[in-house]
Amino acid sequence: LGIVDKKTVGASQGGLIHICFHEKSPEAMRTLFTGLQQVVGYWLFHNGFSIGIDDTIADWNTQAHISEQITTR
Repeated sequence: LGIVDKKTVGASQGGLIHICFHEKSPEAMRTLFTGLQQVVGYWLFHNGFSIGIDDTIADWNTQAHISEQITTR
């Protein structure tokens, strides 16, 4: 139990990755990274976001304002 921070999970001396590599095996590291990637992928799938083409097109008022600014400068 404790705080999970860069020191704990980083590749530094005494970190999770360092200990797992030296005390277990490369296969254990592969399993660890696979599990971490699955957790991150699951989180991104459920909490991530995306935009559609309609989200990138300005509305008429915004387009008019931009055109006005371009012509006055």
